[in-house]
Amino acid sequence: MIVLSHQRLISWCYRVVLFLVYIPIRLLRMPVRQRHGKANSREQQHYRSGDAKRNKRGFALQPSHVALALSALAAVCWAGYLGYRMYQRHRVTSPIDLPRVAPVTDSDPGMLWGSYRPGVYFGMKARVPGSPVVGLAWWTETRGTPAVRHDCRHGDGLQRYGWTKHDGRNFGSQEIVDGSVVLRTEFAKQPLWGGWSARIAVTKATERGSNNPVSLVVYIATEDPYNELEPVMDGVNLDSVQGRSSELGWFRLGFHSDNQSQRTTSYFLGNHQGFHQLNSVLESSIRPTEGRSVHLLSGDRRSEGRTPDLVAYQLVGSLPLVLEVSYSTQQPAPVGPQLSALLARLSSEFDVKFARVFGISSAAGFNDSQIGFAQSAVSNMLGGIGYFHGHVFVSSEFHEPGEVNAFGPFALYTGVPSRSFFPRGFLWDEGFHLLLVSRWDPDIARDIASHWLNLMNSEGWIPRETILGLEARARVPSEFVVQRNTDANPPSLLLALDSLRSSSPEFLRAAFPRLVAWYDWFNATQTSRYGAYRWRGRNATTTAELNPKTLTSGLDDYPRASHPGDHERHLDLLCWMARISGVLGRIATAVGEPAERFLVAASQLSASVVSQHWSTELNAFADYGLHSGKVTLVRPPSPPGGPPGESKPQKYRKVLEEPKLGFVDSFGYVSLFPLAMKLLPADSPLLGRLLEELDDPTLLWTPYGLGSLSRRHPLYMKRNTEHDPPYWRGAVWVNINYLVVEGLRHYELVAGPHRHRARELRSRLQGNLVRTVYRQYVRTGYIWESYSDSTGKGQGTHPFTGWSALVVLLMDES
Repeated sequence: MIVLSHQRLISWCYRVVLFLVYIPIRLLRMPVRQRHGKANSREQQHYRSGDAKRNKRGFALQPSHVALALSALAAVCWAGYLGYRMYQRHRVTSPIDLPRVAPVTDSDPGMLWGSYRPGVYFGMKARVPGSPVVGLAWWTETRGTPAVRHDCRHGDGLQRYGWTKHDGRNFGSQEIVDGSVVLRTEFAKQPLWGGWSARIAVTKATERGSNNPVSLVVYIATEDPYNELEPVMDGVNLDSVQGRSSELGWFRLGFHSDNQSQRTTSYFLGNHQGFHQLNSVLESSIRPTEGRSVHLLSGDRRSEGRTPDLVAYQLVGSLPLVLEVSYSTQQPAPVGPQLSALLARLSSEFDVKFARVFGISSAAGFNDSQIGFAQSAVSNMLGGIGYFHGHVFVSSEFHEPGEVNAFGPFALYTGVPSRSFFPRGFLWDEGFHLLLVSRWDPDIARDIASHWLNLMNSEGWIPRETILGLEARARVPSEFVVQRNTDANPPSLLLALDSLRSSSPEFLRAAFPRLVAWYDWFNATQTSRYGAYRWRGRNATTTAELNPKTLTSGLDDYPRASHPGDHERHLDLLCWMARISGVLGRIATAVGEPAERFLVAASQLSASVVSQHWSTELNAFADYGLHSGKVTLVRPPSPPGGPPGESKPQKYRKVLEEPKLGFVDSFGYVSLFPLAMKLLPADSPLLGRLLEELDDPTLLWTPYGLGSLSRRHPLYMKRNTEHDPPYWRGAVWVNINYLVVEGLRHYELVAGPHRHRARELRSRLQGNLVRTVYRQYVRTGYIWESYSDSTGKGQGTHPFTGWSALVVLLMDES
């Protein structure tokens, strides 16, 4: 069967229309003499007699008739082409016609409210589209402008913040170290309440810490114009907020403090233009007080004729300082001693469950520091789960350049990689998140997977970076907001679903049609020549990048063929497709669907890994494409006569050697995918070769884990542009190391000549990685995005308790 790409189909339609328009024009403009050629008198007499005979029959086919027929046919073809474009445009922003996968906990009242605002230091939200939000801001009082803390930001320079315990449902406890003060934020729910309680306690970081007062601000805000917020005043003080939501009904938010004489309270009633502006609105509402070095909220500042959509309560006092907040619908939520007892019980239950699920306890030989580290990693993964609602902005080749269309609206319940830098959903990150979450709470893992699968459009495409709502979109550079329907992301979600096969047959039965549609979309859009696969989305015309990025692969600046094109074959994508073919085959068997198609594909694609990607010259697995190994960034000379201090021209890529088709010599993470995805036979000599290279310290092996790119590579730790530091060009990344550990564990357990070598490497690699992440956590207070392959120091964004939290599964030997 011949499959035409969209581009090729458009090209052929265009050629046919041009041909059908060109012929009639030529026929109409051509003189009779040219149409029939030069004729002698006998031929002319023959033509005249023929015309007479045709006229006697009543019809003569004239060139104009042919022209009109071809013109009509051209018009039909053009209309068909335009109709096809309109149909494809519609498909991009239409949901797939399959039953939604119903999230189990969507209907669970105990899961309605939670810490579903991961982008702020502490916030509560309900899992409904128009939910009001509750949040915390604070500052230490000084004579200057206060440094307001609200959004999680690197620039705040906090020594540490993160959840120390969080069960994903009813309870969370977080510690924030901000200079000379320590904040502990805690919340608790009981499933039958429909409400929750929170406590914010502030103490000195050390006994000699500053005695400056601290301001705590707790607010409630809404974007939904149908919601109501009504402040309840106690004289001149704000006592509580009565509210009504179309989805939540009536509620009350109460504020509770110890009312000591040295405490000061204030409030703010105002309006905002979206949750993304809450930080700036709060900052602008602060006023210094005469004769006192404190800053108070400015009271009622509502726009004329409007009811407030932002109500804030402020408590100012010396330390220790405690503020409690209660959200209730019918019966009051506990505060004071009742809340203390509830928090203690839920904390103890968390400890018991953690030891049971992960086997990390004092009885298993772990000390308190190691247990606290592991609990923090899991808790920050769970505490980083958010709820977002809004549209995905998409474009395609069927839209005009620069045209953006809204797809949705959607709700997305998802983990985020980093609260400070990536407080939004990433498709391939989520698969790694769920490997950990599914161990702790399979229901939450199933619900998150359901929400992602429900984003699918009619083509079977799932957006790879999902930014829903103004609050999320305000934190994202504009170039990453719009998603293209040809761009994939590694289907890591299926790795987690594979682990849920035995415990989730009903969920997988419901999800299976969408999983197949996603699989078919990969095969329709991501294939290359000769049965191979190729990531889309590389920029073939850029001159600013040393090696054009492959963001869709998840490995961003990892070196690929220097000159992108349809001749490329990407090893990692083929390995992903081989692996998920096997996973879908197992899921199909588990839910009673035909599995042969997927199992046959898994076998064939596994064989293609060797036939398509083993290079005898490099003696390694590699990508294939048009490649030059000799490229550099150079700066063009500044134009003569420019003003002093004028910015220098941007560097551009200079190719020093003409590219050639062949295997790409970039030994690194991509080269390990046949091992990591468990695709090689246990007795394969190529597996033995990979194991030897794995242990080579001049390539990837370090005392801190496997680096991402060989130290021998010319682009090792090189910038991709003059502004972009190296990302996947040497650093140690936990997610790929985790896949390699699991691959080694597989070959350790399967009979074959390499099992003892695999066991020894797995044990060493696992220990190196755990020690690196743990030591940096102790040293810095954070789990990091990646780690230096030279020093083991954490680097990139922090806290990064997305896939880096997989270290917990590496600590659990079971």
